[in-house]
Amino acid sequence: MNQQHAATALLEKQLERLKLLQQLLTEEQRVLVERQLDSLASIPPQKTALLKELQIGDQALAKHQLDTAELKQQATKAKSLLKLCKELNESNGRMIALAMTSIGRLQNVLAKASKQSGVTYNAQGGTSNLGRSGNVVSV
Repeated sequence: MNQQHAATALLEKQLERLKLLQQLLTEEQRVLVERQLDSLASIPPQKTALLKELQIGDQALAKHQLDTAELKQQATKAKSLLKLCKELNESNGRMIALAMTSIGRLQNVLAKASKQSGVTYNAQGGTSNLGRSGNVVSV
């Protein structure tokens, strides 16, 4: 296989990987929007594997000159797709950060609520207040 065919094959493989990454990032975005947290756990390892494959492909491509119009066009297409993937990933990262912030706020609210007095019921069905010290105060 000559240099141009090898470079073409490498670029095609990179484009294929980038399309898979775009699909995965779009799926991640859908999962985040729909809050399907069980499905979210499987996505980061897949992203990592694809990114490693892309890095290896880039290293292999660096050994080739992309000097024909066809190769330059494929390289431009790959760069555009990579840019789109970066934007999707950043958007997903912002959604995750917002979700984490919301969870943190909820934890703070719940922690404060658990420290405040609460109403419980005694064996006779009457109410009792639990004070901050944990002592039962009949109402």
